[in-house]
Amino acid sequence: AVLAAGAPPPLVELLSSGLNEGRVEAAGALVILSDGVAANVKAIVAAGVIPPLVELLCNVSEEGSVKAMGVLTNLASGNDLNKAAILVAGACPPLVELLSSGSDEGKAKAAELLMNLGCDDDNKTAIMAAGGLNP
Repeated sequence: AVLAAGAPPPLVELLSSGLNEGRVEAAGALVILSDGVAANVKAIVAAGVIPPLVELLCNVSEEGSVKAMGVLTNLASGNDLNKAAILVAGACPPLVELLSSGSDEGKAKAAELLMNLGCDDDNKTAIMAAGGLNP
């Protein structure tokens, strides 16, 4: 019902231009909406959510980064097109940075997302180039 009511575009707008607290809350809502329902994932991606989520990885609080990684993990799960879009949006460098400088939860979420993205050989190359995997 939330997606049918048109929730993704306003949430993406809030991610893109809202105050930090609003951005974190929007990411939290998107974690829930993107969890396991292919139609929801498709609608969320179509709203243009990937670039602002990647930006949220490094420009807001640790909580914002963790929630952004949660959404990105949900979007990437089993979807090669979304994985490629996440990489094209520049997710590798901030994810690799979070592996070494994030909280324990942030490190675990970054590792989970990188593992999910790295299931494809082309993606492994991008992750290695960002310093995320040893050759």
